[in-house]
Amino acid sequence: MLKKHLSLTVRCLELVWRTSPSLLIASVLTTAAASGLTLAMAYVAKEIIDAAQARSIVTAGFWVASELGLVLLKDGLQRLSDLSRSVLGNRLAVSVQEQILRKASEMDLAQFEDPKVADKLLQANREASARPVAILSNTLESLRNILMLGGYTTILVAYSPWMAIGIALAALPAALIEARFSQKAFGIQNRRSPIRRKLNYFDFLLTRDAHAKELKVFSLGKYFLKQIGRAHV
Repeated sequence: MLKKHLSLTVRCLELVWRTSPSLLIASVLTTAAASGLTLAMAYVAKEIIDAAQARSIVTAGFWVASELGLVLLKDGLQRLSDLSRSVLGNRLAVSVQEQILRKASEMDLAQFEDPKVADKLLQANREASARPVAILSNTLESLRNILMLGGYTTILVAYSPWMAIGIALAALPAALIEARFSQKAFGIQNRRSPIRRKLNYFDFLLTRDAHAKELKVFSLGKYFLKQIGRAHV
């Protein structure tokens, strides 16, 4: 499962790179810089406490001003990161949608009549604007968390190696449980995907005026409602 997720992430990043290399680089750099500034703020906060304990007003004022500058700089980088990520996500969604439509235009009639092919095309078209963007956002968020975790671990090891080991061991059970149940949740969502598409199809039939006459003439409303009830069981 993990190997499959990594493969999908790599393919998504390749697609993002082809869409806009400059925006991808900007997103990665701003995310990394914001993580570094968070660690710098933690160090400056420690210096402020030390200066306060030493009752050095000048030194404390210097570090307080430095902390303020870091906060403002981090806020600016975060906004720049959000902007580049948003623009990149929009371009990625448009690029994926264009590729799907291009592929659909090259398909022959026999492929459209194949239920499996038609189902994959429908799923790709429905999730084209959301799934690649979600993978990109999750990847950048994971990068930020890894950088911050590495930085804080380095600080803790320098202060007390045993404390760092203790915190890592304390967090390990929660991480393993989260990973296990995340895989199960993904499997459940994946297995229910055909059911959701069937429900969307029933909703389309029952709420569009184009099918209202046939539904009334052949009394199909109750039949589709029964099918919806069975799908929810």
